[in-house]
Amino acid sequence: MLNKLFFAFLLSTCYALSYGQESDIKKIEETCTNYIEGFYEGDSTKIISSIKPTLYKFGYWKNKNSDSYIGDGHMTFQQAIDYSKNVLLKKQFAKPDAPKKVEVLDISNHIAAAKITAWWGIDYVLLSRHNNGWLIEEVLWEGPLEKETNGLTISYIGNMGVLIASDSNAVLIDGFHKNYKPDYAYPSESTVQKLIDGDYKNFKTPDIALVTHHHKDHFDADYYQKFMRENPNSLVVASQQVNDLIRKNLDNEANLSSILKQVPYNDEEYSLNHKGVNIKAFKCPHVNPLRHSSVQNLAYLISIDNYSILHLGDSNWDVAKSVLENKKISDKSIDIAILPYWMLLDKSSTENVANLLVPKRIIATHIPPGFSDEAYENLQKMYPNITLFTKLNEQIAYK
Repeated sequence: MLNKLFFAFLLSTCYALSYGQESDIKKIEETCTNYIEGFYEGDSTKIISSIKPTLYKFGYWKNKNSDSYIGDGHMTFQQAIDYSKNVLLKKQFAKPDAPKKVEVLDISNHIAAAKITAWWGIDYVLLSRHNNGWLIEEVLWEGPLEKETNGLTISYIGNMGVLIASDSNAVLIDGFHKNYKPDYAYPSESTVQKLIDGDYKNFKTPDIALVTHHHKDHFDADYYQKFMRENPNSLVVASQQVNDLIRKNLDNEANLSSILKQVPYNDEEYSLNHKGVNIKAFKCPHVNPLRHSSVQNLAYLISIDNYSILHLGDSNWDVAKSVLENKKISDKSIDIAILPYWMLLDKSSTENVANLLVPKRIIATHIPPGFSDEAYENLQKMYPNITLFTKLNEQIAYK
């Protein structure tokens, strides 16, 4: 009998606790929703009902050119009210489909934490009990809100040539070159024309065309001249060696000179932002420096729709290691590293990839047509996160 009474008491206690927490969740969600709608609708009464007069709110805003976050100042209780009134006065209401998401993270006896997703970004809020409800005491936020995308698509154009595309942008690297030697895969004239016309397998015309160096298995001046003439709103980024070859036959077309962006071949990092794509370029010496010491090989770090992609061109660990260490590439949160296959062949390579690059995914390129099945399988075993590009126009998607 005593056991039954104890069990009944335990059940009723658990129910009371569960019911109490469920009630708190609803009240916290209501407070946070009022906070969002107060700013969205210009309703100062909702702001007053959701925050404490001692409000402490501070945020960080992402600089689109540098990708760094900069403090955006404090907002007081009165400033929050004034902001909402100004929204109403100027009728600058949030769009009907603006995000309005509240997630209750934790509830204690007198305090709670929640995450708010709104049009401006993400707010982490701390709340405290007030009478029979909850009020926001502190807010730490960051913006702008990163838009959801359908991911990234990368297409193999030939040799080390790839086309990288997001929902809104496209970047071509070493994509325009012709038949050079049997060991180097190259795009057909039809593929090149489709790339120039923006008619390549549902990809848009590249906003930026990057060139790592002037060797013929990576670059053809005629193709780049044609690309520039037909796409005056796009950019070509390359070294002086490459740009000099492109300029040779431009026939004093001054309007096209502004399309060419030249990366100085020194130890400084070159930065460029075009149509929301951020490019960082730096000197990364060519493999076999005894033979190719004069070659200006560039590496590129591309930031496109919150993905970070590294392309090293024709480099190798013996000449690239110190560069990658100095640039602290291991701290750059690389999503995809695009490397020539010879940088992946042995144990020391796996260690270098793991320690110097730390990529989530690897794409192996510059693979000759006669690459053996055994070598292919060995690379797959060594790198579970690898894709080997061997089939022209092959595409992979990253989410």
